[in-house]
Order: sequence, then structure tokens, then C-alpha cells
Amino acid sequence: KEGSHALRPCSIWKRSTEVSKPRRHKPNMLLPMPSMPTQLGPPSEYVQSRQWVVLALLVAQTAVCALRMVVLLDIMGGFIMAILAGVGWYAYKESMNITFICYWGMMCLINGAFDLVKLIDHWVKAPVPLFTSSLPASYNFMSFILLAVPLVTLPGAVLSWYMYKSYTDDAGDSTSG
Repeated sequence: KEGSHALRPCSIWKRSTEVSKPRRHKPNMLLPMPSMPTQLGPPSEYVQSRQWVVLALLVAQTAVCALRMVVLLDIMGGFIMAILAGVGWYAYKESMNITFICYWGMMCLINGAFDLVKLIDHWVKAPVPLFTSSLPASYNFMSFILLAVPLVTLPGAVLSWYMYKSYTDDAGDSTSG
């Protein structure tokens, strides 16, 4: 019978009758760190004593963010920095809520690191120094803004780390005693 082989299913089309066992999914850890703490009760004395420092950093971050967007025309970087400052302002408004302080600190660390790399890249590749009297004052002002971005962002990461440590140390003391 010629042509009958054309009607038979090919072996690639055969479905396996074997039932596969469900695989267990092991979640991989993205960052080796604990989850963000949840605020229980009022903030610690240390956090309350640093409230003015957070306020000063947030004012500086907001001002530098506006300059970054208006003078440097760095819209994307400025928008990300505006989100960072917004999270910080929310943490401040919520009585220095440690959860949002930690989110603000992580955003400060990540964004500050990228902006520091951007500053170093500009510094290394620029044909003229970062600050010079041979160019107009606008060049020096733009360089100042470029320098100010990581200088107002990275201290937020350090400060939030100290507030996190204070919160976890206080929480550990209250559960052990």
C-alpha cells in the first residue's frame, strides 16, 4: 500500500503517557538580608534624635533633584531621585516609620552608587577638570550639581542603616528581657 505511511503519526507527534512529577520550587535569595522591619510602637530615642538630620537630607535631596531636572535636564535620573525623596518624605511624615526609612535607605544606596559611578565616569572622561575658571560659571554650577547628587543621596543610606540597627537592637532587648 503506497502512501499509507503518510497517514501514520510521526514519532515526534506522539505524546508521552508518562505523568511528570511536580517539581518543588526553591526560591533563590536575591539579597542576603532579612525582610524589612515593621514598626511596632513609637520610634526609638535614637531615631527621634536623628529626625532633624533626616529632614535636612530630605530638603537637600529635594533641592538637588529639582536642580538636576531643570539645570542638567537629567529627567530620568531626576524622576528616580524624586521617587527616592518621596519615599523619604513619607517615612518622615509617618513619624519616622522604620519600614519606610529602610526603603528610603536602600533606594539611597542604589541610586547614590549609580550617581557616584556617573560622577566618576564624567570626571575621568571630561577633557577639562570638574571645576575650572577657564569655562563659564554655568559649567561649574553643573559640575556642582553632578557632585551634589551622590553627596546628598549616600548619607541617607548610612543614616538609615544606623536607624535600622538601633531599631533591631531595641527590639532584641525588649524580647530578651
